[in-house]
Amino acid sequence: PKGHTTKMIKSKGKKNAIIQTTEEYAGQATVHGVGYIFDKQLPKLDRILWIFICLTFGILAIFLTKQSFSDWQNNQVIITLKNTAKPVTEIQFPTVTICTEGLHMENVEKNLWDNFENWRKNNTKGNSTDAQDMSKDLAVYMLE
Repeated sequence: PKGHTTKMIKSKGKKNAIIQTTEEYAGQATVHGVGYIFDKQLPKLDRILWIFICLTFGILAIFLTKQSFSDWQNNQVIITLKNTAKPVTEIQFPTVTICTEGLHMENVEKNLWDNFENWRKNNTKGNSTDAQDMSKDLAVYMLE
C-alpha cells in the first residue's frame, strides 16, 4: 500500500534527522567522550567502551548530585536570623555559628534578646527581673 510506504519514508526521514543531529552535536560537543561514541573512524569496540564510560559516569554524576541535594535539604545552613526556612529552634547547638567579621553584633544580641523576651512572655510569667529566675529561664530557653 502506498500510504504505508509514505509513513515508512517519513519515519526514516525523522530517524535520519535525529541521527544526523545527534552526530553533529557529538562532533561539536565539549563533553569529553561523546564525540568518540559517534566517531565512525573508531573501531566498534572503542565506541562501545566510550558508551559504557559515558553512561557510567553520567549515572554517577546524577547519583552524586541527588545525594548532595538531599544532604543540603536535610542539613540546611542558616546564614541569617530572619526569614529562615527552618526555625532556629530546630537547629541543634552548636550548629549555629555567628561570624563577627563585618557583622554588627549589637543587632544580633538585640535579636536574640528580643526572641528570649518573647519566649519568656509566652512560656513563663516573665515578670521577674531577678538574675536567678532569668538565668533559669535562659537555660530552659536554650534547650528548646
